[in-house]
Parts: sequence; structure tokens; C-alpha cells
Amino acid sequence: ALYLGCMDGNETIFRAAYGRKHLYLTAETLSPENKYGQMEILLCNDEGKTVTIRYDVNGAAEGCGDGITLVTRRGKSSEGKEGFCAEIAIPYSELKTEKGDYLKIHAEAGNGETFTGSDKEQPESWLRIRID
Repeated sequence: ALYLGCMDGNETIFRAAYGRKHLYLTAETLSPENKYGQMEILLCNDEGKTVTIRYDVNGAAEGCGDGITLVTRRGKSSEGKEGFCAEIAIPYSELKTEKGDYLKIHAEAGNGETFTGSDKEQPESWLRIRID
């Protein structure tokens, strides 16, 4: 899991799972006032192909490519904190990647907060995940 959080109590936890044809991401966003607004995830393969996914508590906002599915649900954490969960399925064909490849991932909140210091314009600063 990739944990993105800040001192004001807002956080997002990303989890990845791999299937035969899809990369699956779950993003659990805990934000008492939903102050994040729109979330954005960028995935970049080794050749520089980037897929951008934008969503908010109501679902896909824009930018979902062919075959990408996204579902969001409102809810509360076990501590009672308000938030929402996004479940995203991305076909490997959309990512132009396969088993054994690496993807770079950048996530940021609607207010521009990345939590990790990665730069949206510099994929070399993004976190990496391996497709196993």
C-alpha cells in the first residue's frame, strides 16, 4: 500500500493488485470536509506513455481512457472519519505494459498536494510500481 497523508488528518491510501488483463487500484481517501475535491492519478510506462485519471467523490471526472472503469463510494473509516473509496480497473492495453514492466505513479489532491514531493511535470520523481 502507498500511504499519502498530511498533518491535518487528511490521507489517501492506494493499493494495487494485478490481474491477467488489468491493473486494479483502490484509493481510500479520508478527508473530514472532503477538502481534496478532485483527485488525480498519473501512470507512466517506461516509454513515456501517460494515462491520467481524474475523479472525485461522485466518480470519474474526466480523463479516463478506453476501457478504464472507476467506481466511487462514500463511507467512514473505523474511527468514524468521513471519506470515499475509488476502485479503478485499468487495462494493460491502455497502459501499454505487461508483466515484469515498471510503471511510475503520481497522485495529487485537487488542492495540488502530492504528499510525497513528486513533481507532476517530472515523471522521474514519481514512485514506481512493478507489474508482477
